[in-house]
Amino acid sequence: CNKEIRWGTKQDRKMFYRTKKCLDCVAKEETTLRIKGQYKLYETRKLIENELSYLLDIKQKLRESKDYLESDDSKTLTWANQTGMVEEWSNEARGELKKNIQKDWVTCLKKIKSAEKELKKVNAEINKIVDNK
Repeated sequence: CNKEIRWGTKQDRKMFYRTKKCLDCVAKEETTLRIKGQYKLYETRKLIENELSYLLDIKQKLRESKDYLESDDSKTLTWANQTGMVEEWSNEARGELKKNIQKDWVTCLKKIKSAEKELKKVNAEINKIVDNK
C-alpha cells in the first residue's frame, strides 16, 4: 500500500518487520484467504516457517556450545544459568556434555529436514491452487 511505516502505529511497525506489510494489508490478505478457503494452508505454512526458524536458532546455539567445549580445555566449565548465577562444573562433565550436544545435534538436523520437507509440500499445494486460477 506504500504506507510510510515510520508514521504508522506501533503495530504497523511490528507487523512490517515480520511480514514487510502494514497491519491493515496483512488483515486484508488474511481475510481474502479466509473467504477463498485458503487460510488453513497459509496458517500451516506460517507455523512451519516459525518452527524452522526456531530449529535453525537451536542448531546455531548447539554449534556454539560444541565450539566452546572444544576450544576451552581448562579444568572447569563456567556457565551462566537462567537466573544469571554463574555455575562452575568440573571437567569430567565435558565428555557427557559433548555426547548430549551431539545427540541433540542429530535430533535437530532430523527435525529441520522434516520441517523443510513439510514446507515444500505445503508450498507445492499453495502453488497448485494459484496455478489453477
